[in-house]
Amino acid sequence: MSRVLGLLTLFALTSACTPAIPDGRFACAADDDCPPGQRCALPRGRCHLPDGG
Repeated sequence: MSRVLGLLTLFALTSACTPAIPDGRFACAADDDCPPGQRCALPRGRCHLPDGG
């Protein structure tokens, strides 16, 4: 039981510390979340042009 509680606490702390996405940038989880012509670069979860822009 304490192991599960510890894992839940760790998950809560790490998910609370994710960086904010600045204005003008798109957060994504899949290529479908990005504007046309861009792809989702995981694990950062931000949309980028295929040439790295």
